[in-house]
Order: sequence, then structure tokens, then C-alpha cells
Amino acid sequence: MASLLRKLGNAVGYTSEELQPPVNIDQIPPSDCIVDGDCSACPAPCDDHKQFPPYLQFDEETPLLGSMKPYGRQVMISTGQVDWAEKIEEDEGTLAANLNSIIKKQYDANKAGRIFITNTSRLTQQSTIKNGQDVIIIPDNILITNVTPDRAQTFFDKFLNIPIPSFTKEEQKANSNGHINGHSNEYINGHSTTNGRSNGYINKHAKGSSNGHHRHNNGHAKGQSNGHTIEYTSSPDDMQIIKNTHKAMILICSHKKRDKRCGITAPILGAEFDNVLREKDLTEDDVAIYMVSHVGGHKFAGNVICYIHEGQTGIWYGRVNACHCRAIIEDTICAGKVIKELYRGAMSHSFGEIKSDRLRW
Repeated sequence: MASLLRKLGNAVGYTSEELQPPVNIDQIPPSDCIVDGDCSACPAPCDDHKQFPPYLQFDEETPLLGSMKPYGRQVMISTGQVDWAEKIEEDEGTLAANLNSIIKKQYDANKAGRIFITNTSRLTQQSTIKNGQDVIIIPDNILITNVTPDRAQTFFDKFLNIPIPSFTKEEQKANSNGHINGHSNEYINGHSTTNGRSNGYINKHAKGSSNGHHRHNNGHAKGQSNGHTIEYTSSPDDMQIIKNTHKAMILICSHKKRDKRCGITAPILGAEFDNVLREKDLTEDDVAIYMVSHVGGHKFAGNVICYIHEGQTGIWYGRVNACHCRAIIEDTICAGKVIKELYRGAMSHSFGEIKSDRLRW
């Protein structure tokens, strides 16, 4: 289809640039953040990395830039699963469905941008009530405990139907030089927090790690996090705010019931990301890996979202294969750069103030 559109466009005088989806300048990274050229150092064909099955069909022609819907917030619901109902917004009785229904009826996206709801493979660890789920909100970079489907309205009112947090210049400056840089566990953007930890995975040096994928297959007992007792500011039955302690997160679409391409490619990517992180001795606090529900663009699988700068920057990649995982970790997770070859777009305001160094391609 993309090839046909290009041919038709050329026939009537449109250039390939004019056929690309319209892209807001907010989605364009500053020129000094862009890594150009082939980001895979592997020969073709590559024998060093596991390849996707040849029967999977992908779109290799449509421009990636502009292929995602801009959004202001992402809500990450801990489910402990890697696959979900085909449409989570229609999965009756779930937190995802209830939130989507409320947002559709009550939320004005002009206030703070689209709210992007996803289920994740993260295990609920901090919640202490029956059916309570841990929920991470980005870019607020907080984890809310004890969120249940019947509390969706309260959760929406308190945490989503509010302005996007504005980060201080000191925070932006501190987080602009790559990602692995320490921050205190105090959250200063409009929410007070407990000083509990919200780690989603067992550290590779910790006891109990199994099956080689410590970052996205293991969990802890509820109410604990890597041996740290959670300190609550009020009754444990209430929704609590805890700082998300992951400095960076890698989200991989694994929603097989929605499209098998994502379900098949995600485990391959997860394993390779994990291998590289182990090699670099990066812990779960440094970088977490989560499988997530539908993000859009199955035809561009593997689909990966990288959150860096403690959730302030969200970079979307498509057509990711195992050969790209090292470059994504080295260039994006560690150095804060955007790989042009794979770039689909970004969470709104990821690149701060818009200046003259934003060049479309």
C-alpha cells in the first residue's frame, strides 16, 4: 500500500516528503540529539542474534516518523501478564476498560494531551488490598498503589485529570546528560510521596532470580520491594504515591491477541535487551524491561518505547530487531540520543523548549 501511494503521489506531482504523515515540530528531536546512519553493526544476514521468523510480514517502506499518536501521559497498569484481551479498552470490569471509559466521557485532551493507557507485565508488589494494582504514571514518574477497577474514577480525578507536571530547570539540566544519573527519592512535581521503592524486577545479583530474565519475569511478595519495607503516609487501604525508582524503562509491545507479530517479536527483543544490560552490569534500578499492550503500528514490529531522564523523555522506535538492541541501550538509554533510522515519534514535550535546531527529515 505504501509503495502504491508513493507511485500515485509521484504521478500527480507529490514528493515523498509531502506524502509523509504531518508531524508536529514537538516530535522532532534537536539536531544534536540525533544519531544518523545504520544503527546495526551486524552483517547481513546476522548469525549472532536471533532473527524473527521469515513468515512474519512487516511494513518496511512507510516512513516511521509520524506513525504514532502524540500523547501527554502514559498509564502503565501492573498485570503480571504478557498478553491481554484483544482490546483492553473493551475488557469489561478491568481497570484499563474503566479508565478508558471515563477518559472518553470526561477528559479534555486539549488540557494536557492524550492519555495513553497500557497494561504491562510488571507484577503488582506494593498494593496491599484485594484486586489492588500498582500503576505507574509517566511523565509524573510516580507509582500509585491499591488502584482497583472500582476506584478508577477517583484515580482519574486525582492523578490524570490534572496538568502535566512542569520540571524545574535544575532537573532538566541534571537529566539532560544521558540517563544514568542519581536522583533523590523525593518527588517534587505536585505530589508528595512515601519513601518506599517501586522496583519491578529482581536484581540479577539477588536471590531467587530464575530463567535468565530477571527484569521481566519475576516479582516480590506484595508490600515489599527488594527487601525494603514500604512506609505509608496513611492507611494501607488508601492509594499511595511512591516514586518510580527506575532511571530508565524499555517497553516492548507483546500484545499477541491484538497482532501475532508483536507477540512473537517481543520475547526475542526482551531476551537480547536483557543480555546487553547484563553485560553492562546495569541493574533493574538503572533500566527496567516491561512487556506492554497495544501501542499502535503492528506492521512496524518490533515496537519499543524508551523512557529516559526519569520519565521526562519518551522515545518511540519501530522496526526494531535483535541487532538494534545494543545501539538502543548505548545511544538512547545511556547517552540520551535518538536513533533516526528507527524513530517513530515521542511523548509530547520530551525535548523541552522548541528552538531553531529542530530539522524535519
